[in-house]
Amino acid sequence: MLEIFNEGVINLSVTGRLLSINHHAVELLGLWDHSDLTSQLISDILPKSEVLDVLSAGKVVKDLVLQYKKRTLLLNTLPISVNGSFDGIVAFISDAETLQRQENKIRRKMNYKADTATYHFGDIVGKSKQTTRAIDKAKKFARSDSNVLILGESGTGKELFAQSIHNESSRANQPFIAVNCAAIPENLLESEFFGYNDGAFTGAKKGGNPGLFELAHNGTVFLDEIGEIPLSMQAKLLRVLQENMVRRLGSPTAIPINVRVISATNVNLIEDVKAGKFRMDLYYRIAVLNLYLPRLSDRRGDMGLLVKMFTAKKYPAFLPVIQDFLNDMLPLLEAHEWHGNIREFENTMERLFAYIETPHQCSRNELLTYLREAIEENNLLLNQVSFENASYQEVIKDIEVSKIKEVLDKTNGNKKEAAKILGISRSTLWRKLNEQVSSK
Repeated sequence: MLEIFNEGVINLSVTGRLLSINHHAVELLGLWDHSDLTSQLISDILPKSEVLDVLSAGKVVKDLVLQYKKRTLLLNTLPISVNGSFDGIVAFISDAETLQRQENKIRRKMNYKADTATYHFGDIVGKSKQTTRAIDKAKKFARSDSNVLILGESGTGKELFAQSIHNESSRANQPFIAVNCAAIPENLLESEFFGYNDGAFTGAKKGGNPGLFELAHNGTVFLDEIGEIPLSMQAKLLRVLQENMVRRLGSPTAIPINVRVISATNVNLIEDVKAGKFRMDLYYRIAVLNLYLPRLSDRRGDMGLLVKMFTAKKYPAFLPVIQDFLNDMLPLLEAHEWHGNIREFENTMERLFAYIETPHQCSRNELLTYLREAIEENNLLLNQVSFENASYQEVIKDIEVSKIKEVLDKTNGNKKEAAKILGISRSTLWRKLNEQVSSK
């Protein structure tokens, strides 16, 4: 009967004699050498240990964690009462490591969103020296378990590399949890990162909720735009990385975690450290290994592969005409400064295919005319919103400032409401407003 339990079960009499025991308990306590265990005193069977002390005392314990023969066990006891008199105990013994694996599996199923990495190094398109160098370095980093900081402009493929590193690492079969730090409002960062207990705050989910670091246990956390995390949160993140423990909001106890952190940023964190916007100690925690991703303008040799890959994936019917005229297209594509990197490139290709009515009736001249027009629209955007020699980043900043002003006008200057509408945290909004003032 006791064999139906997935944990070890021991039944002891009031005098401490063993009445029954299942195979799980025999295995956990290492009692295979004993041929006949029943009717023996527990003190004659077990070596001196905390387990023996607890069982011999006959006391009721709940969720007691203890060490026994290089194992961590969880012990619970239940009293047996006959006609109102104490008549022994039943002890339930579990292996903590097994429980942890089961809990992690349940946690992932209950909170599944997109906790897997789908990209591999084979999905990265490019044979140029710059791309090959970045892939080779990333593969070396995958063999390590140290934290990685990926640096590169927006649209250079930072998450693509992060997922590939995870899938090439020893943690490949474990969760990959990605989070955009700039997309989470400041007042929700701590609960999202570290979780919360039932009743921790108004509106807290009944039963609580695990944070991203808990969900990523034994796997990888990808912190995109890590430079957007406010200083107050940076201190809490640093503590987690130092201690490998998280404490849910409203919880008195800490939960041990084992995660690798891959971070990404398109800003100069060293300059932010000098300016007091980013903690130096946190920087050295996340930037043990640094991976620099090249701009698309620095890997022009990949342009032909990128064109063919994009066409085959999104518009396969157009592949024959693209292959016929690819050599004519390349000078135009390679001459353009791709300030928006892959995102700008894909946007341009989408526009090109929208112009072509049918792949079967497109001549060389028509294709090149459409391509010039698609590329020129990117330049028109730059000229409309900024001065003649502005960089792409400056143009985007101008658009950003204009949008912020528009939303602030709509909210009558209410920054909390404006941040909510813009989908950014209040600290990010304040930083962007301060940058605007200091640049004047």
